[in-house]
Amino acid sequence: MEDVDISLEKLPMQLEREKLARVEAEQLLETRSAELYIANRQLHGIADQLSLQTSQLNNILDSAMAGMCLADPERLIVRTNTYSHRVLGYGPEELFGASIVDIFGKKCVENTRAFVAQSADIAEQVGIEVDGIRRDGSIVPLELFVTEVIVKDRRHTLWNFQDITKRKALAVERDRLAEDLRRASKLEALGTLASGVAHEINTPVQFVGDNLHFLLEAFDDVLKIIDTTPQIEPDEDLEFIRGEVPKALEQSIAGLSRVTEIVTAVREFSHPGSRDKTPTDLNKAIANTVTISINHWKYVADLTTDLDEKMLPVSCVPGEINQVILNLIVNAAQAIKAKALDNKGTITISTHMNGDLAEIRVTDTGIGIPEEAQGQIFDPFFTTKEVGEGTGQGLSLAHSIVVKKHGGNIRFETHPGVGTRFFVTLPRVDSIYAPQSDAMTAV
Repeated sequence: MEDVDISLEKLPMQLEREKLARVEAEQLLETRSAELYIANRQLHGIADQLSLQTSQLNNILDSAMAGMCLADPERLIVRTNTYSHRVLGYGPEELFGASIVDIFGKKCVENTRAFVAQSADIAEQVGIEVDGIRRDGSIVPLELFVTEVIVKDRRHTLWNFQDITKRKALAVERDRLAEDLRRASKLEALGTLASGVAHEINTPVQFVGDNLHFLLEAFDDVLKIIDTTPQIEPDEDLEFIRGEVPKALEQSIAGLSRVTEIVTAVREFSHPGSRDKTPTDLNKAIANTVTISINHWKYVADLTTDLDEKMLPVSCVPGEINQVILNLIVNAAQAIKAKALDNKGTITISTHMNGDLAEIRVTDTGIGIPEEAQGQIFDPFFTTKEVGEGTGQGLSLAHSIVVKKHGGNIRFETHPGVGTRFFVTLPRVDSIYAPQSDAMTAV
């Protein structure tokens, strides 16, 4: 009975202690809950920050104008960017897990370690040119940089690359322009030399021509004296001389006239002239070019001209248009030669006005242009001719002069095995003739 009484006496105290403990526990729980809430907010803030940084990093990688492929030690791709997908033709997820060998080839990958060892200093790293393999199997030229990176204590390789297709095309174009410049400089030097030689030849040619005319007249006088001298009896030798000498002299005079014509054409064709556009007589330009190019076509073709007598002067750089006409004539002669005809072919050159445009047509009966080559004939260095027959620059140069420098147009119609006709149109620009209506350049 006494034990029960004692327990009852202690019960209020025990309850008070339990109440205090419960209050302390609730306060501790409240404190811990507040701390957990703050910690949770902080974790959310860190997660948001990490998400933002990840998004920014992804945007930076995807906006980079270079391809990036991260490969693990087994050479399997674990990360790429948008540039890689675009250049290599893959979808966003298709490269993940693929072998780096599938993109850069076995040989390139095998040489990676040596390349990385030589390029340990990123500041001094020099890219190498490799052939990238696109998804469809086609090849794309790339400039490649490879570095090693450590990811979670494992050695990975980072493959950075750029598509250099345009750069290579620009390099080819730059080389072509440099070659054109060297060629133009050489032609200008040869033209100046030819003009000087033609000038020097012209004087002795005139002397010889005058002397031949004198001899022809003098021989006629000698024959008259012989005929009126009774002591001289006719014989076979005298009759032969009487008949043949005038013929020989007349043929010599005709040949010398041809030489004079050629010398004049060479001098006018090769004269450096103006580098600016001037009113130009296209008919005269064609006539001169036909004369100096005779050696290119006389053995394979007969050349005829149909030049519009009402052709108006055209605004152009005379020397450059001379070059276009020459290239088209040479091209026509080569096309006829390639046809291997038993008889000569035909080259026809005509001019006429088409509104405010002057048109030149060069037609040949040559081999024609194959269908598969028709889209490339104006490309630099492209040729359908045998080695040694053409450099692939004649039509490219003509196109550049007509289209880029003169704002004209050059096109063609062709029938393989039948022949080809080139059309060159040049704008007249009437306004340039107003202050100098009488001026016309004969090229």
